[in-house]
Amino acid sequence: MQLVQVPVTLGQLPDWPATVQYAVRAAPATVARSWLRRVCRLTTSFLPRRFVFMGSSRTILGDRRYGINVIGNAATGLGHVYRQLGIALHLNAKPVFFVPEGHDLALAKIREHHYPVSVYQSEAELVRRIAGEKIGLVINDVLDTERQLIEAIKLIGAKVVNFEDLGSGSHAAHLTINDLYEFSKDSANIRYGHEYVCLRPDVNFSAKKVIGSDVRTILIACGGVDPANLTHRYLTALGSLGFRDKVRVVLGLGYRRTVELKEAHRASGLAVEYFENVPIMADFILGADLVLSSNGRTVYEAVAIGTPTIVMCQNAQEARHTFSNISGAVTNLGLGTEVADTAIREAIRRHIDDFEHRKRMNERMLSFRLEEGIHRVLALIERVARTPHEKLA
Repeated sequence: MQLVQVPVTLGQLPDWPATVQYAVRAAPATVARSWLRRVCRLTTSFLPRRFVFMGSSRTILGDRRYGINVIGNAATGLGHVYRQLGIALHLNAKPVFFVPEGHDLALAKIREHHYPVSVYQSEAELVRRIAGEKIGLVINDVLDTERQLIEAIKLIGAKVVNFEDLGSGSHAAHLTINDLYEFSKDSANIRYGHEYVCLRPDVNFSAKKVIGSDVRTILIACGGVDPANLTHRYLTALGSLGFRDKVRVVLGLGYRRTVELKEAHRASGLAVEYFENVPIMADFILGADLVLSSNGRTVYEAVAIGTPTIVMCQNAQEARHTFSNISGAVTNLGLGTEVADTAIREAIRRHIDDFEHRKRMNERMLSFRLEEGIHRVLALIERVARTPHEKLA
């Protein structure tokens, strides 16, 4: 994919809302003009009208601000960061990001998007910084939290929304969104399941996949870090199958084995193209006939677009993401360290050979309408932001 240089000024966007103008202003200069126009056109009708657009002087938090506490390193990947960057675009005031020390991947990605970011060394320091920045609503996307931290944040007058949290802090927060966990009932303050998935904007605005009779392009995308090196295992399987059509490999910001990977598969006979730190995944997913991935956010992106997908879990954390098991829309081979090479090879072979199977997967995927999840989440966050403290649980 070749991206064109697009100089964009606000003078070119007189009729677009402030949120869209900010997004365009912050976007890399290499984003294609056609994609920008599509995003801006759709965003006007996509956002709930009750939201105030970013850049407005009004805020439903009064003189206080939004804060987003997020993690992202070689162990956790960048899924948490991408989710919050997507949510940040829809908030009615520019948020301040907070990142724990040692999470340099998160820090780099947030700085790419020009948000203010503060690094902290301890939870006590985090609470002090939240107070100092006059944060009125804190979003935590840091996996499991403890009740003590959430209560400390509430004591300084901030409302709290957590994501992907099964810790004791999930019950203390005013709202917890556990979109990747399916097997629990909603409670007063916790929402579970794929109905609350927040997709990246490019995926939300993407066209849907139309299944072709042949598999001509395979996409391998195993997250921002790929700690189990599933990319190597998928390439090995394709090489043993003698696949001779196009293979596109997307490597994330935290992948550290690029040189070794390319060297290992140089003589494989595969027609491989490598792409690093891709800002717009939707084009890659839509352009593929089959996606080979890990069991993280890419699963939901592929399901939203409708491209048949095979996954393996990077670790025990991803094995808790059960949507791929129960949806009937994705082939989940299980924990990568326990999957035999023959099982990977045979799963890929079946998907290549069986057009009707891929067509059924596509139909099942699109039936979930995952692009609607962001509406539900934004509405819930807004409700917390607008509700007086004394009326919140």
